[in-house]
Amino acid sequence: MHRVIVSFLSIILFFSNLASAAVLNDRVNGYKLEYPDNWKTEEFFNSQDLVKANILKDKVTGIQVRLESGRNLDFNGFKEWYVGDFINQMQGRWGGSINIIDQGCVLLAGRTGYFFSLDMLREDKQRRFFKIFLIPDKKNILVLQCGTFFNERQQNEPIINAIAGSVVLTN
Repeated sequence: MHRVIVSFLSIILFFSNLASAAVLNDRVNGYKLEYPDNWKTEEFFNSQDLVKANILKDKVTGIQVRLESGRNLDFNGFKEWYVGDFINQMQGRWGGSINIIDQGCVLLAGRTGYFFSLDMLREDKQRRFFKIFLIPDKKNILVLQCGTFFNERQQNEPIINAIAGSVVLTN
């Protein structure tokens, strides 16, 4: 309960202190979300690839929006697969170690979704923080893959949470 209240408060504080938010509205894939207007976006709404958009604060901090089919798994099976696959891909690319530091259910877009937070120490000694949100829809799963330097987590995680909290499914 405490975590839900803190997350809700961080969303309220984020958007109440933001002069203006920009809106990413993907009518093709059926979602929209708000993000700080000083962040940049790259949109790939019509792409057949999993990645539908990148929302970037800078070269390290940002969110990749993906649309997954669910891989013929129920939501619990998908989340277990996704966590393992994400860890394997990151370790395969960067080496090093990854620890899950938090995970659980979260209410996003009026649906019970799932999040997991990771601490990665790459082989090159760069330490990264990742937070992944999985939001089930009728036939797909909207995925927000968020990342930043670990030492910037305190500053960027409330913004990442607020962006995830602004998601609306429009289909």
